[in-house]
Amino acid sequence: MNARLSSLRWLFLSLSFGMLGHLPAWAHEARPAYLEIKEMAPGRYSVLWRTPVMAGMRLPIVLRLPDGVRNIKEPVVQELTDSLVERRLIDAGPNGLGRKRTSNFRACRLPSLTS
Repeated sequence: MNARLSSLRWLFLSLSFGMLGHLPAWAHEARPAYLEIKEMAPGRYSVLWRTPVMAGMRLPIVLRLPDGVRNIKEPVVQELTDSLVERRLIDAGPNGLGRKRTSNFRACRLPSLTS
């Protein structure tokens, strides 16, 4: 009797796992934000900030630059199908960005691009 129960269990498990292979798999799609900072001259930088967009909603984070950093050129935002690209020129002063936190992100609620 034990051999028969063992065989039935084996058959049940084999069929169960075999059927699982035919089910669709679900996964979370990761779309990271991208930050690029290039020094153009001492203390002056070009900043590119790209945030992904899914279903008309951008990733709920914003770029926060260190205190004392000012825009030389106001941000220009370009809307792509999968992301928003923001470009700007900044002045970080004579000491530049050395030892300053430039990639300090904070979560926030952003309105939909379609509203």
